[in-house]
Amino acid sequence: MRIRLSFQVPPQSVLPVNYQYAVSAWIYKCLFHGDPAFSQWLHEQGYSYQGKRFKLFTFSQLKCSFTMEGDRMALNAPNAELLISFLIDEQVAHFVTGCFRNQECMIGDRVSHVSFTIAAIEVLPAPAFSDTMRYRLLSPLCITRSRIHEGGEGYEFLSPDHVYYKNFLVQNLIHKHHSVYAVAGSSEDFLPEQCTLKVLSSPRSRLIRIKDHTEAATNIRGWMFDFELKAPVELQRVGYYAGFGEKNAMGMGLGEVK
Repeated sequence: MRIRLSFQVPPQSVLPVNYQYAVSAWIYKCLFHGDPAFSQWLHEQGYSYQGKRFKLFTFSQLKCSFTMEGDRMALNAPNAELLISFLIDEQVAHFVTGCFRNQECMIGDRVSHVSFTIAAIEVLPAPAFSDTMRYRLLSPLCITRSRIHEGGEGYEFLSPDHVYYKNFLVQNLIHKHHSVYAVAGSSEDFLPEQCTLKVLSSPRSRLIRIKDHTEAATNIRGWMFDFELKAPVELQRVGYYAGFGEKNAMGMGLGEVK
């Protein structure tokens, strides 16, 4: 399911430009309000496949007019919107929607924060999924590659023009799918080489800092662009609802159908 939250913005509101971690924490808080056990399980464990863990939700960048002031965003509109997307069964969609009703939305860091009022919650209709779909990213898409194979340490953030980018993107979708839908002994299989990715716009790099102004601060780099993906409908659905690429629970990889 995918929901659109409409916020009322208080006058003279200032957000940190790196607000993604705060939004993610607020989503967990709302889910905790509805089901503490589920929220804790999702935050600490989540879905898993072959040792990889997935939260299977993501969110867009905040849609609101603003002016940059250093590492702050001075919001200069009375309203804002946020899309939140979950790969969940329709039977529990009403539960998730209810978690956000009558909730205070406090977003920010130790320097500045904003207390939004939720004015409306709208469940968006599902798109018509097909084997070939075009998307516009509403939050950066992150793909990483380990440096161990080169004798190095850590990982690198891949740009969309990297030779392995498509394979890593599709493999990530396959693992997410299997973390939810794979059944022991199932012969269902998806092959990355049978999928294609076509970049339709000039990618724009975006660096996001998680837990900024703390000792635990880390960086995530993703790219904003439009793309066409040819892949099985099952993987299209996973990408649309759970997010494309990695770090989805930090607000990465949400795409809208063009």
